[in-house]
Amino acid sequence: MRLSDFIRSNLEPIVKNWEQFAHEIPAGQQMKILALRDHALGILNAISVDLDASQTPQEQTEKSKGHALSHAVDTYAMRHGAARMFQGFDVNETLSEFRALRASVLRLWMESSKDEWANMQPASEDLMRFNEAIDQALAESVQKFSMVSDRNTHLFDTLLSASPDLNFLFDKDGKIIYANRAFSILIGRSPNDFLDKNFIDLKLPEAEHL
Repeated sequence: MRLSDFIRSNLEPIVKNWEQFAHEIPAGQQMKILALRDHALGILNAISVDLDASQTPQEQTEKSKGHALSHAVDTYAMRHGAARMFQGFDVNETLSEFRALRASVLRLWMESSKDEWANMQPASEDLMRFNEAIDQALAESVQKFSMVSDRNTHLFDTLLSASPDLNFLFDKDGKIIYANRAFSILIGRSPNDFLDKNFIDLKLPEAEHL
């Protein structure tokens, strides 16, 4: 059986594995099933279509690098990346979902097609094309994840930087990871002087009481 046909015939068990893996990620443990599977069906169907399409060697090379041209303004993989950013996943956790998807599809396919693997030529070609398609989907997802994350960070910084009120954030060790312009003016130092330091390190007045 061609890998594209196998994926279409086994969408539910493949997506079930996707859900189970995503649920093990800390950010996904409290999420509902529908949110965990979000765009998985769309991604898998897009990969199946891609596997059936003719492709030049140059297109194969570009896709393996995640550089394939897409006519879609927003692919399912891109939507997935944006959703995961808002759901609290980090980039590595989002990447890990695609690794799990790759492993799940290939394991189930090989188990169901043991006889066909005796003739390795068709299987090898499908395997190569599938890996290229996964790499492209992964690249699209991470690209969108990063774009949305960067935009939100910029908006957050713009909002707080313009505020006359003191705004600053600490990490779990008490080190400053963000501070706005009002804070910088108050202590008379640039961000390079106080980021990743705590109040004791900065020797600010009354720091021991903060």
